[in-house]
Amino acid sequence: MNKHWLFKTDPAEYSFLKLLEEKEYTWSRVSNIIEKKGIKNISKGDTIVFFHSGDEKKIIGTAEAVSDSYKKEDHNSGEIVVDIKPVKKLERPVALWELKLNPKFRDFDLLNIPELNVFSVNDEQWDEILIMSEGKV
Repeated sequence: MNKHWLFKTDPAEYSFLKLLEEKEYTWSRVSNIIEKKGIKNISKGDTIVFFHSGDEKKIIGTAEAVSDSYKKEDHNSGEIVVDIKPVKKLERPVALWELKLNPKFRDFDLLNIPELNVFSVNDEQWDEILIMSEGKV
């Protein structure tokens, strides 16, 4: 069974629009032990929502893992990475303030541990994000 994830990035550094252009990207933007533990659990076929931090603060699109996570062997870094591809840009981005107002996101890591850039999203929250992006809430 596929899992769901949120990847957070500053669009000035790497944006969802850049991912759409490139068609595939090796995600290596993990900086702490919690993120490293999370990225190790990503498998091919897992789905991802892409959150733009910085001035935007909104979920902008969906992506998919096209590889299992793996150890990148360059310069002895041993960094854990995963290859992803874009699926689609959301018709209506979901703003951070909307997530904060929705009780389904009470335990959402984006709201409770904002320094995380990679974390899992449960099925109910995933479905709610997609519903919110269609403006049906």
